[in-house]
Amino acid sequence: MNLNISENKLIDLVKIFSPTIIKELSINGKSKRLTQILNELNITNQIDLKQNLGNFFNEVYKIIFNNYKNEYIYKNVIIKKILLGRHSLNTAFLLNELRVGNSKADSVIFNGTSTVYEIKSEYDTFNRLDNQIEDYKKAFEYIYIVIPEKILNKLENVLKDNNIGIIVLTSRNTLKKIKEAKSNKITFEKEIIFDILNQNEYKTIVNNYFNNIPEVPNTRV
Repeated sequence: MNLNISENKLIDLVKIFSPTIIKELSINGKSKRLTQILNELNITNQIDLKQNLGNFFNEVYKIIFNNYKNEYIYKNVIIKKILLGRHSLNTAFLLNELRVGNSKADSVIFNGTSTVYEIKSEYDTFNRLDNQIEDYKKAFEYIYIVIPEKILNKLENVLKDNNIGIIVLTSRNTLKKIKEAKSNKITFEKEIIFDILNQNEYKTIVNNYFNNIPEVPNTRV
């Protein structure tokens, strides 16, 4: 597929990978939202809508990957190169958009420890980076900033915390570790970590330690 699409419309093309569309396709075999996006982009005449869905999504992803490396692309590379490439799914799992303090961590991998990958693509700024790092240090042992190679010097000029690691997405589309992250265990705050957990998770923890879950109304849980 060789789409003739302007750069400003590539942002809308990313919406094709939304959970809503994937869910509609898996349940109904078609998606009104997908059709709507293709119509809005005026590219339906450039696409074989009867082709295999897997091929369709692969081709669209290649277009985005080659022309608009946004946060979605970085998250996929982290999954492929780090979660699947370095870890085992039997001992590690990944969460995206994990709320911690006043920040939202882009990708976090848990595998006996915790590592957060904060993405700063060429379309992002470093305006909130200091505050994000302070939040992450309260809950995650290792912190990496993931950036395109071409803005490495800019990040190094603003990054003052020696515990923070740096990973770059190279021109060959590989992840290269520039600086190793150091442990932040000393700055952990139990209240912040607890607040990340959902109800089932902290009930399990309480039961594991005390062999009992107090029977109280939901308003007191």
